[in-house]
Amino acid sequence: MPWLTRRWHCLPLLALLACNGDKSPPPPPGDDDDDDVVSPGYCTDREDGGSCDGSTAVVCADGEVESSEACPEECVDGVCLTCSGPPTISVPGTSGSPTLHLVRDGSGADSRAWRYRAVEVTGTATAVVTGAVEVVDEAGEPIVGPITDATVYLRAPEDGLGTVSFGPPGGCPGDPLVLETRAAPMPRLVGTVVAGVPGFDDSGDLFFSGKPWSFDVPVARFPELDGEDYEAWVVPHRDDWTDPSLVGGDAIGPIAGTVGTPIDLGTAPEAAPWSSWDVVADLDRDGQLGPGDLMRGEGTPSVLVAGPLTAPGPHPIDQQDVSGTTRFSTQRIYWPTDLDTLDPMPLVVISHGNGHRYDQYDDLGQHLASHGYVAMAHENNTVPGPVAASRTTISNTNGFLEALPTFEGGLLDGEVDPHAIVWVGHSRGGEGIVLAWRDLVGGQQTATNFVASDVVLLSSIAPTLFEGPEQADPGDTPYHLIAGSADGDVTGGVDLGLVQYFRIFQGATNQRFVTYVQGADHNDFNSSGIEDSAFQDGRPLIGTPAAQAVNRATHLALLGAHFSGRSELLELVTRSPLVAQPYGSQIRIASIYEPPEGESMVIEDFQTEAEPLVSSSGGDVTFSVANPFIGPLRDGNGTLSSSANDPMNGMSWVDGNDSRPDNGLVFEWATGDDLDLEFSLVPGDRDLTDWDALSLRACQSTRDPANSTTDLTFAVELEDGAGVVSLVPIAPFAAIPYPFQRGGLGQGRGWVNEFQTVRLPLTAFERAAPGFDRSDVRSVRLRFGEDHGTAQGRLGFDDLMFVRELP
Repeated sequence: MPWLTRRWHCLPLLALLACNGDKSPPPPPGDDDDDDVVSPGYCTDREDGGSCDGSTAVVCADGEVESSEACPEECVDGVCLTCSGPPTISVPGTSGSPTLHLVRDGSGADSRAWRYRAVEVTGTATAVVTGAVEVVDEAGEPIVGPITDATVYLRAPEDGLGTVSFGPPGGCPGDPLVLETRAAPMPRLVGTVVAGVPGFDDSGDLFFSGKPWSFDVPVARFPELDGEDYEAWVVPHRDDWTDPSLVGGDAIGPIAGTVGTPIDLGTAPEAAPWSSWDVVADLDRDGQLGPGDLMRGEGTPSVLVAGPLTAPGPHPIDQQDVSGTTRFSTQRIYWPTDLDTLDPMPLVVISHGNGHRYDQYDDLGQHLASHGYVAMAHENNTVPGPVAASRTTISNTNGFLEALPTFEGGLLDGEVDPHAIVWVGHSRGGEGIVLAWRDLVGGQQTATNFVASDVVLLSSIAPTLFEGPEQADPGDTPYHLIAGSADGDVTGGVDLGLVQYFRIFQGATNQRFVTYVQGADHNDFNSSGIEDSAFQDGRPLIGTPAAQAVNRATHLALLGAHFSGRSELLELVTRSPLVAQPYGSQIRIASIYEPPEGESMVIEDFQTEAEPLVSSSGGDVTFSVANPFIGPLRDGNGTLSSSANDPMNGMSWVDGNDSRPDNGLVFEWATGDDLDLEFSLVPGDRDLTDWDALSLRACQSTRDPANSTTDLTFAVELEDGAGVVSLVPIAPFAAIPYPFQRGGLGQGRGWVNEFQTVRLPLTAFERAAPGFDRSDVRSVRLRFGEDHGTAQGRLGFDDLMFVRELP
């Protein structure tokens, strides 16, 4: 408690406590009453704030008032203190930066003391705070009153600026010492070293076993620590840090390092299927997590290490076919057999496509069961179309839940969570699951054992779009789309609207994901053994085992994020697979991620502003890129031959009949150019302290002479209000894939334009430009040309926004 640090005028502590038999609190400042029992060492005859003489102090012994004498000390908060000269302060373990950078503490009274920054006070001082900072003791209790020869701690209850003024007690001579603070969330400490700017990739918390990783305390975030020595630790995650020791067990460390230079951690440890870790920068190098040390996480793991997500899980499994009493009610059920070790499990329902069978999805069903899920693949009524398939999905889900008390003598009764249902559909079944969910929401169809809100995730595998995007609308349910560029059935091509599945994706309003696998065909996602016969023109097929490996890992990551609380797994489907993915370079994937509506700050989506020189957020737009064109993301003539008359060649995101067209921009640059595209931020959008990354979506224009069979890169500049410019190449974080080299639909080779989400952490801009102020960003500028990436190219562009970390 604060009073333990005060310098008393009277006797030792035990005697002082004895002097006040009822342990009542001391009289408040200014209490001049002549009480029968008074606390020792307190001013008794005047208000606070007088001169340093003439007051009266009580001296006591053995619980009795011994004498009352003149007190030469100052009376502050009712306590006699000596005017011993101005206090001094120091902040251990820093290099003397004028601003102390704190970690935002979001847990109130349960805050972790080691997130605080220690300040040593020599002499006697009173602390006055303004802004986002508090002065507390090691237990996190606010300090009230004078501080004498003690270590106190600074805590930041919220983001922002603050000051702490340590001055002498009132009436004592001396100027205050002012410490400025800046509070923000804890940055990531683990990532990978990258060549060139920004030098370190800290864009994610997911790492894969056997892949390199590194440790770095960012100087841009903690400049006062620049050059300080510390020790890095990576330790198995624990919820309880009552024992602060970092040593022992599977801990990795200590690894000596210096702030400002990344530390090589080797390769991430083995995990099956994943393991959680905490990372600590032990600044005082004592092998313990203590005040002033840095650790990312507030009761949650710092990082997640994933093993081969394609491998079977830890649970033994069983499966059984069940024939229903009506047509299209036959099911194959997969489950883990160690049911007594598991809580009620989510249910994954698999709805096949036309020409497929329910028993062709063992690869996915068995994989999910081995990881602790119950899966059910059912016979699907697809011949009439996706509407009939949607009704079959609902009836089979309802029938499965209804039959739980009788299936195998009630084996799974009570073991399935009816409020955690995932629908996975293939082809017509992939459209059918979306129609089924929409019908449940609208009341066109009903079920007795579940409701629409119990279906928490929809995942379509190469879905058709017979009914159009207004009907096949995922709405506010998280939605995932996985498809292959070598599909000879649901081709995704520009010649037929019913195969343009991106139109389903663009209608979703919750989290939405795309996994687009180059070289996968329609039947690679099941075990039909049928290879597509259409478009056999030498295109490189990756084969069923590779496509199913992606299918297994992707769905396991989605389910693990939703049901195991491991949101880091979503990075498998949100970070650029061309930079960070576990399958190897032989499997090329384009991925798209967009956050739920309302969870981003959109700068430009080309939807709400008709004037091309004004962004959808209201800021000015300037550009020097060549041949810019804004319009619906729709191929104009149904062929993929490059044509000056079809600027949106290869786009397949909207059809001419869609009521909600999705607009975008296309443009180009040539060898020798140094061109840009700039978006000014309006005043209300300039403070980026509450956002984590810049996000945009881009694609190469297929078969365009400006593009080749190489991935395309460029750079992004942010400029702050003081004119500090930070330029970050996208290459360490993403690349825009060249379209799959497939013939057909006109002259040349290449298929539909493959959009890729580019997500640049704002910490990269802080690393790239010392002094860059993310709280006052005035513009976003995209830079093109050989000085910034690919020498020439033609690019499609959409959805520039700032986003937060994955929920």
